This record gives sequence, structure tokens and C-alpha cells, in this order.
Amino acid sequence: MNKITVITYLHSNETQFKRCVFGLERQIFKEFDWVILTHQMPNETIAIPHQVMLLPPNMHVKSEVLNWALPQIKTKYIAYNDSDDSSFPNRLQLQFDFMEKNPKVDICSGMFFVNESENTWPLHENSNMISAYLLINSPMANPVAFFRNKIGVFGKSLVYNPNYIRSQDYDFWIQCLKYGLRFHNIQTQLFSYYVPENKVFHDSQAETADLIRNELLHDNGIIIPVSLHQTYVSFCKLQHVDQDKLFKLLQFLKNLNFKSPFKAAHKAFAWQLDLYMKHHQLSNNEEFKQMKTSLEKQSLLKRLFS
Repeated sequence: MNKITVITYLHSNETQFKRCVFGLERQIFKEFDWVILTHQMPNETIAIPHQVMLLPPNMHVKSEVLNWALPQIKTKYIAYNDSDDSSFPNRLQLQFDFMEKNPKVDICSGMFFVNESENTWPLHENSNMISAYLLINSPMANPVAFFRNKIGVFGKSLVYNPNYIRSQDYDFWIQCLKYGLRFHNIQTQLFSYYVPENKVFHDSQAETADLIRNELLHDNGIIIPVSLHQTYVSFCKLQHVDQDKLFKLLQFLKNLNFKSPFKAAHKAFAWQLDLYMKHHQLSNNEEFKQMKTSLEKQSLLKRLFS
């Protein structure tokens, strides 16, 4: 019996499914089941074993599809592969080997390129930093997530919220964190993430992510002053904000006593500040350099004494 089930939701207007097929056909790790969730049979020729599961006619939201499919999977591991993303040949092998060697990790993702280019962005590696980064942004690449299957949990106790159209994974990671699951990001590019040129989103992903983030802050007793809130949101998105306001925000964050499980949060903010400084050519600004160092030291002390 294979140990991995790869699941792909193939929606009706997908134009890049060939990328997904190409990536899975060339996997070094061959012993996996591939389940394609769709409303109609794929047109592409697929050269590897696969199973097509036809969805109920009224099920078109990805959250509902995953909640319907996950409880039906009985293999040891579950791997996602979005219908427009191409996994690199060693992707499944690297994730399988890592999970076998690290039984305390429940969900493993990894780095990626965008549109076959060298363009990428960093993701934290260990579970504490990933948990802390939930305060700032989505910390995992959901299209390439690899789960240790907890039968009766995924799709049952832990579900995707269908009210969040493109931020459902952000909410899902918070649920997993509260459930006690541990994360990891492999520091190797595992797949090519597809982003259409000039893509226009017609939903409220940014607003939804802000709402979820605010709920998480509130649940952990962290209140961003109203006067700094928009600065905080803009900072999280690496947008340009007034430097004086940003400095006040960082002073506020530096003095916070973060509650468990966010004891690494100071380091996460230092990491985001480093990206901001590079983005705005502030790497030689002494005030920001001192603030970054201060945030990093607080994180180190919290790790030593927690």
C-alpha cells in the first residue's frame, strides 16, 4: 500500500493543469496515489496512475472540496498539489524523508519559485518561528503542504472555512496551531508556483487576512493601538509606511510580552523588518539597525529562559 496520497482540486476553468501533470509524472518518489477532485474528466493525457473523484454538482468552493475529501484518505501522508503548480522531481521524496525522520512534525511545506523564474520569497523553517509569523503573514505554502494524516481530524475537527475564498489556509494554520500541531518549511525550492500576469483578484483576500490576524492578536492578548494599526498592516505587507510611525510601532512591539506560543515573535518581526529595510534601502539606517538588533536579542533571551 502506498504511503502518500496526492490530492489536486481541478476546477472547471483551469488552464494550466498540464504544469501539475508534468510535475507529478517526473517525481523520483513513485509510490503515491494521485486523486484528482473535479466535476468532469480531465482532457489531458496522464501517464501515471491516478484516480478521478467526481465532486457533488453543488460543490465549487475549495474549502468545501478539501473538507469533503480529507476524511476519505487513509494513507499515512497527504500531499497537496494545486492544479496549476509544478512540483520539482525531488519534491515528494524530500518531504517524505523529512517526515519519516521527524515524527513530531505534523505539516511540512517548503520554498518555491514563481512562474519558472528565480523569483521567490523566504519562509521560516522551524515550528516556533512559523507560529510566530502567523502574527504577520501566512507562514506556509499551502499548494505544496504535506500532512501527517490524522484520520478523523483533518476535515472533521480541523476544517477549512468556506467563508474565506483565498485565505482559507491562513485560518486553517491558526486552527492547526491551536490544536497543537507542529510545522516545518524545508529550505529548498520544491515547486514552481503559477501566478498569471496582470492577475486581478475579485475577492477580499487582504481584508480577510487582516480580520483573521486581528482575531489571532486578540486571542493572545495583543492589542495594536488604533493610531498604529494601519501602519502595522502596511508593514506586514511590506508596503511603504511613514518611517516615524513605523519606528513607534516597532518600539511598541519590542516592549510586548508575547504569550505562548509566540515566544519567537520578536525574531519574526525582526526578520520582517530586515526585509522592509532592504525593500526601502534602509539597511544602513542606524536607528532601524538598532531596533532590529534589539528585537533579535529579545527573541534570544525568550528562547533561553522560556
